[in-house]
Amino acid sequence: MSLFAGFFQTLGTRLVGLMAAAVASVVTARILGPEGKGVVVVLGTLAATLVQFGSLGLTAANVHFAARGQEQVPRLAGTSAWVTLGTSGGLGILILVMAAWRPEVLPGVPQVLLWVTMLSVPFLLGSQLFQSLLLGREAVLAYNGIELLRAGLGLSAILGLLALRAFNVASLILASAILAVAVCVLTVRAVSSRAVLSWKFDPATFRAAVGYGIIFFVNNLLAFLLLKSDFFLVNHFLGTDGVGVYSVAVQIADLLLLAPATLGTLLFPRLSAIQDPIERTSTCLQFARLAAAGMTALCLVAGLTGPALIPLLFGPAFSPAWKPLVLLLPGIWLLALENVLIMHIAARSLPLRVPVLWLLGLCLNVGLNVWWLPRLGLTAAAVTSSLAYATVSIGVFTLFQRETGATLWDILVPRRTDWAKVQRRLQGCPDEGVPAAL
Repeated sequence: MSLFAGFFQTLGTRLVGLMAAAVASVVTARILGPEGKGVVVVLGTLAATLVQFGSLGLTAANVHFAARGQEQVPRLAGTSAWVTLGTSGGLGILILVMAAWRPEVLPGVPQVLLWVTMLSVPFLLGSQLFQSLLLGREAVLAYNGIELLRAGLGLSAILGLLALRAFNVASLILASAILAVAVCVLTVRAVSSRAVLSWKFDPATFRAAVGYGIIFFVNNLLAFLLLKSDFFLVNHFLGTDGVGVYSVAVQIADLLLLAPATLGTLLFPRLSAIQDPIERTSTCLQFARLAAAGMTALCLVAGLTGPALIPLLFGPAFSPAWKPLVLLLPGIWLLALENVLIMHIAARSLPLRVPVLWLLGLCLNVGLNVWWLPRLGLTAAAVTSSLAYATVSIGVFTLFQRETGATLWDILVPRRTDWAKVQRRLQGCPDEGVPAAL
């Protein structure tokens, strides 16, 4: 499958998933209100955080080693299964003990729903690790099919609960846990249909996988914590009501980042395959300029329509979400460009300076939130996030400029020939007849 086809198929899949999530979010907001939605968001974010911690870098390693040959898949599958049980089980027990000892850590979250969420974490992690094996074997259709199935089953569960008049926080958390089990089972079956799996733990495979994936693990974990730590901080200082309102702004920001994030994911292997550094830089810059132009338009539309659309879709109780959204937009625009430029840097190897940038952004975000949140409310969460995103993005811009010599003009200002050249490259065609645009 060409990068052109893979990009639009994966983008379409993610868009369907986000649209399903948006419908679910609107229904949740309308029926449960800010407090109930806040509980759902806190538990969902906590589960996703534990999945990030529990992966130990195997998500990236599975793709890398599975791509090297079919014979790697059985050992990777067995190792992934044991890592799933060990890390998710240990982290789940730790969270339950902490919540029982210090309930104020997760204010407003019922203990029984926390137990249900912790029981779902192994299945969420297992799905992620086994999906990475599908991606490593370039089973893009199966990979995207599972994503579509997850979105479809999730939306169906919500509609079913509505039809049964049983839609509440508890039923929604229970349905999410059941969905996690079902998707995990189907993902394992998808992998087993393509390779004979082994359920033995292979120490050599584990050491190689962690050795390869550790820097990706640290970088992705820090990035995730920066993007999601606001929910826990808002919950601590402002309660579940504040989380519910703020989550609407974050969800719209996630939608805006969908295209550049997908582009970055699929651009990485293409840039890695280009040996000529001039051509690699030229290709990356063309995508960066298009991303800059596209994100400028999207951010303007979101900022101008947010005050009217948010209360229309989610209800008047969520009207305050428009202000955090507007304050998030500058950081989101910068982060979209970072998603493209970082792939040029990672095409050779991901330097330790990149995780350090995310750590700096995380410390800045947490520190400023602890200081400002009690005084400024949700405005503080949005402003500190934008500042943190800007810190990371400017750092990546600096690394990119040092490596390539490109100027801000080269990165930001579109050329007339950019779209034509990008289309040809996505389709694997040479740039014959299209003049250089650098």
